[in-house]
Amino acid sequence: MDNTIYCHFSFSRPKGTNSVILAVALYETIYDKKTIYKRVEERELWENQQFITAIQSYEFALETIYRIQGELIKKGCRTVMLVTDNSTLVGWILNPKKNRAYTAFMNRAVEKYRVGAVNELEIGVGVLEAVSYEKAHKYCKREFLAENNVSKVRKQDTHNAIDMSNVKVMNINQIEENNPNRVEVKW
Repeated sequence: MDNTIYCHFSFSRPKGTNSVILAVALYETIYDKKTIYKRVEERELWENQQFITAIQSYEFALETIYRIQGELIKKGCRTVMLVTDNSTLVGWILNPKKNRAYTAFMNRAVEKYRVGAVNELEIGVGVLEAVSYEKAHKYCKREFLAENNVSKVRKQDTHNAIDMSNVKVMNINQIEENNPNRVEVKW
């Protein structure tokens, strides 16, 4: 069974510093309130610019997924869906060349995790449309830095809660033909 985990990620830039507090929180479902894993770190800013820091938080989320992907796979997870409240960042994740001013930073964020790269991701990673509230921002505080890596990845035995008896299976060509509003991702 293909289980999905939801990875909320965010950042906070403490005033008067050249650092950023990055946070990732994983949940079993999009609606869960109980964190199954969290990671919080303070790092030096790539640049003191809001959009670049958002991209840096995306890279931190990918790094976190890479670090725990073995444990996630052991627990039955095959897909991680990224969750953020930043619609601009979601657009750049879907099309990293959308804004040339930030393409180099998007490449920096993903280059280590591409197929064949040093830290290749073996687990599927997708992104949801921007949400109005993501759940990692509450961890973007110095008080959570001391608690870092205390959480362990937990995955309950799950079952499919959706009745699959009337589901129509389609291949990718059929989906593309039946979806006039499809989004084309260019590499």
